[in-house]
Amino acid sequence: MPNINNLLDDAGNTFFQRMWSTTKHPCCPHPTSCVQYTLQGFLRPFLIGYLAFSGIRCFSMSKKILRNPTILFRLLTQKKTLNLGLFLGGFGELFRFVNCLLRSTISLYLMWKLIENGYLLGIEEGVLPHIRGSMLMLYATSTAFLFYAAVLEPHNLKPAYLKFLTRLTHNKIGEINRHVLDIFGTHSSRLYTDFWPELELKHTSRVFQESVLLWLIH
Repeated sequence: MPNINNLLDDAGNTFFQRMWSTTKHPCCPHPTSCVQYTLQGFLRPFLIGYLAFSGIRCFSMSKKILRNPTILFRLLTQKKTLNLGLFLGGFGELFRFVNCLLRSTISLYLMWKLIENGYLLGIEEGVLPHIRGSMLMLYATSTAFLFYAAVLEPHNLKPAYLKFLTRLTHNKIGEINRHVLDIFGTHSSRLYTDFWPELELKHTSRVFQESVLLWLIH
């Protein structure tokens, strides 16, 4: 029995070591494993958001902290302080996880064709209702998915898709301030590093100004 337990422990350790260090999708371009890649997508945005918001809160309550330093720990551990970091980290982590899970474009194409053919077969068999404009809605949803990817990760789109969207929008798809999206770890501005919008902060909201502060810290 001790030998069996040792073998099970060794097998478990080997499995988790492989998951942590080497296991990744063959289509993934990142050098580390998918587990490390996903966790990195959480940790960096979380720390940036948490530290930036903590600094803002501590600065705004500096007088109270100087009078009573004991509130500093409670301030740093409040849920309100953690929310921004958790949101940024969760967004980056979830995006990277889904990206690794559906990295292959062939699998995405097959999935959507399966859904389309299954829906058409269901209509023919009388199991599913015929919805007017369903094909138009499917096309619109697919185009919206491409637009979503073109904003967050244009470098991961096929050049032909990106060229189609650029022509469709008269190059407006390239005039998006993607630098503020880099905080999510998606490298959104990789193809548009030279584009910077000319904005006057006095005409922007306070929320946007705080976002610019986080952007500068990043």
